Amino acid sequence: MKLTNFFKATVVALCISIATPYATIASNNSVVTTKTPEAPAATLARITSRVAEIEKMDKTSLTNAEKKALRKELKEMHKAADGLDKKLYISVGAIIIAILLLLLILT
Repeated sequence: MKLTNFFKATVVALCISIATPYATIASNNSVVTTKTPEAPAATLARITSRVAEIEKMDKTSLTNAEKKALRKELKEMHKAADGLDKKLYISVGAIIIAILLLLLILT
């Protein structure tokens, strides 16, 4: 067996072994949501207005439990806002690996 054919077979086997578990996990998710999702712009506007309200609040008169609840609310809003930007980030290392795999497969 030539070395290039060995590398091609290894890459194909690796891709199949990685893709198969994710495909089965995706097919097993049968959760049905009845809530209609808000538009990302509306959700982001709601979050920013609430954060502005919290920043303007006088926190000196709040109890420790109320301050803790505000911190928890801010953390939850931060987590919700993280998923709103639908951007794809690719690292330089991933691009180099993809180019090397393409060179191995196509030559």
